[in-house]
Amino acid sequence: MFVRNLILMVNDRGAVAYDPTGNDCFLASLSTQIPKNHTSLVTRENQIFVAGGLFFDEQNKEDPLCSYFLQYDPVSADWLGMPPLPSPRFLFGLGEAENSIFVLGGREMKEEEQTLDSVLVYDRQSFKWGESESLPYPVYGHATISHKDVVYVIGGKGDDKNCLNKMCAYDAKRFEWKELPPMKTARSLFGATVHKDKIYVAAGVTDTGLTDSVEVYDIASNKWSDFVVFPQERSSMNLVSLGGLLYAAGGFAMMPLEDSDELVPKEMNDIWRYDEAEKKWNGILREIQYASGATILGVRLNTLRLTKM
Repeated sequence: MFVRNLILMVNDRGAVAYDPTGNDCFLASLSTQIPKNHTSLVTRENQIFVAGGLFFDEQNKEDPLCSYFLQYDPVSADWLGMPPLPSPRFLFGLGEAENSIFVLGGREMKEEEQTLDSVLVYDRQSFKWGESESLPYPVYGHATISHKDVVYVIGGKGDDKNCLNKMCAYDAKRFEWKELPPMKTARSLFGATVHKDKIYVAAGVTDTGLTDSVEVYDIASNKWSDFVVFPQERSSMNLVSLGGLLYAAGGFAMMPLEDSDELVPKEMNDIWRYDEAEKKWNGILREIQYASGATILGVRLNTLRLTKM
């Protein structure tokens, strides 16, 4: 009764959970230890992880530069420090399969900012990091989706900084990658989620600017199809499947300045819901400040343990 479907917004100032059915907000954590640049993940078991940022680990003599790896503890409403992530990177993907957490691709946090094809894997039983089979190609700014012990890597940018329409999938049981049909629109920095056994991708950056296009990949038939476009072209939007409904939140849009026609990027801190009957996107919250700079997840939390705002 007290476990609710919530939209969790995680940023460097804390974590806030929004209940879209009751229009309530709950404080999930006041911790400021979340790095500004991070990626988040909710597992099938509803465990919440964050990875990213950069710090100097004095105990690691060989490679002291690491990234944070944290797990949310709903009992203490705080983040627990996990074994740090070796090989610091940004614009990477975070996935899960076979009781392991995967860190996929991204760009190195070094001067060269090399685009990576390497995959790090965290074994949740031994609490240790290792390496897994590399991606078929180097990529950053991609979407990573986990579904039934398969990790999907979609879109992003390659070494030449051009957007990709590629999709590949890692079968954690067979330890192998395979390439799947590409998206119609090459894109990076877009929203993606699994909703009713289909993968939805929305908006993002193309080689010619922002897009409002939405595509759906049917896992069973192995085919892409077009979906209802989002009402605005955006980058870095979040897609969330929650309680059988599809939500879109946040991102950046190009908006005119007040005193001129010049377009500049503006962060949008709103939430939309897709209406299946009307086949359209409806805005349900014009502005929620906690979405600013946040990664956004669909989670289930006991609201008795949270502070209502």
